[in-house]
Amino acid sequence: MCYMIAVGLPPSAHQRWIERLPQPLRAWPAAYQGLAAQMNHFDVSIVGTAMCSCDLFNRSSDAKVREKYQKKGWSSAKIERAMADRKAANVHTGLHPDLRQWLADAATDAQEAYLFIHWDSDELNYERRISVSPDDIREQTVPIKDEQLIYVHGKAR
Repeated sequence: MCYMIAVGLPPSAHQRWIERLPQPLRAWPAAYQGLAAQMNHFDVSIVGTAMCSCDLFNRSSDAKVREKYQKKGWSSAKIERAMADRKAANVHTGLHPDLRQWLADAATDAQEAYLFIHWDSDELNYERRISVSPDDIREQTVPIKDEQLIYVHGKAR
């Protein structure tokens, strides 16, 4: 299956910010039962570039990728080239930088937002919850994990 990135915004800000999604991102209504209730009954959309959000979320960190290459016995020079190639190809760790920036700006403007990254074939589970600032999202100082309900309060640190 695929990752789906659900974003919840207050009704007064939802359409305005969906229209500001950077290209090639687009949004469509989320169909997950009960998700809007978990997000303060906000308007909830799935954000992606195609029929899913897989290219906007990557679970593997640079450190883990580097470790994988080291276990394969790659030389330091080969690892550095591979890491540079990943960066040039815009392979990111966690949430895509353009989406992070957009979400932080939307949360700042609307005073709050929600984020939930879900592997579509799994059951919905809202037990893991965190609260972060827009700066945390923008700077990726807090790890963004799947199956974690993230509340983004609109106040900067």
